Amino acid sequence: MLVRRLRASLVAVVLALYLVSRLVTMVGAALATLVVPGTTMASVLTQWDGDWYVEVVNEGYPSSVAVVDGRLEQNTTGFFPGYPLVVRAANPILPGGPDQAAVLVALVLGATATAGVALLAQALSDRATAERAAALFCFFPGSIAFSLAYSEGLMLTAGAGCLLFLHRRQWLAAGIAAAVASAARPTGIVLAASCAWAAAMAIRSRREWRALVAPLLAPAGMVAFFTFLWARTGDAGFWRRTSEEAWRERRDFGANTLQGFWDFLVSPFDDADQFVLGLSLLFALAAVGCLVRARLPGYANVYVAGMLALPLLSAILGPRPRFVLAAFPLFIGLAAVARHRAFVPLLAASAGLLPLVLVYYTSTFVAGAAGTVAP
Repeated sequence: MLVRRLRASLVAVVLALYLVSRLVTMVGAALATLVVPGTTMASVLTQWDGDWYVEVVNEGYPSSVAVVDGRLEQNTTGFFPGYPLVVRAANPILPGGPDQAAVLVALVLGATATAGVALLAQALSDRATAERAAALFCFFPGSIAFSLAYSEGLMLTAGAGCLLFLHRRQWLAAGIAAAVASAARPTGIVLAASCAWAAAMAIRSRREWRALVAPLLAPAGMVAFFTFLWARTGDAGFWRRTSEEAWRERRDFGANTLQGFWDFLVSPFDDADQFVLGLSLLFALAAVGCLVRARLPGYANVYVAGMLALPLLSAILGPRPRFVLAAFPLFIGLAAVARHRAFVPLLAASAGLLPLVLVYYTSTFVAGAAGTVAP
């Protein structure tokens, strides 16, 4: 009973922190409407990927896509179904249409993700670390995704749940949570590696063969989506084609990330986008150092490595704040190491940048800046 009360108390504190962070984000959205002519609060919160997710909610996935100049046109196939399915289910009971429902669902899932990170941090460390980790997590600039019609909230809720279940050796629950994550975003597949690591350790130390259920179930969401697309389009590789042809995604093994980071170090203020990416990468590198010092379990480190590697090795994505946010054990490691004097200025800097990042990305996206990618 006492443990349940302590967990409920932690969740209450975390949700209060999350609410304040969303108010800060709304300040950013309001500022964006003043800075960028023709925008409204609704348009700010549903732009970028949000438009595509709402289209999935309204129309589902196409059975065929036009080819222009030898490439597929941009289409909704690039966006995984987990989040749109939740929005579609919630839409009838929420006020407004699919646009508003998408934002409200994202806000709620952001809260559950923040609570999940806090509960995991408490399980791996202590209450104080959990509160610091949750604060750093929900005020980090990448958390603007929780106020937009984006899928990060669902993936990170499932991801935090998966790692917590791995900690508790609840293998079936861990596998189901990982499957949900792999249905929400392509990066959710990283949890399969975390499950495999945890299962290998369980088998090695305790001959706990039932742990294999977690890695076996983990990719089920992605496999189901790809199978659906195969049946719908007749092309087993349709998602890959869409990603490469329509969205120009490709791997360059970090060449673009390294070049951008070098440009940032040489002339940090020459390019606003590189400035944001450079700061984000610096933060990630510092947080990785803290993660090593915190000595979190191997499955958490595997998750962080995978979550950072995927965008860093991409030729077009890079270390955008929301991709660093997705590697959420970084915030647990940071909270465990950066105590007292270091924590307050770090949190203040994050809270100050949170609305500014939303204003910046809104202005560059609406202006159609060359090379602008969704934040």
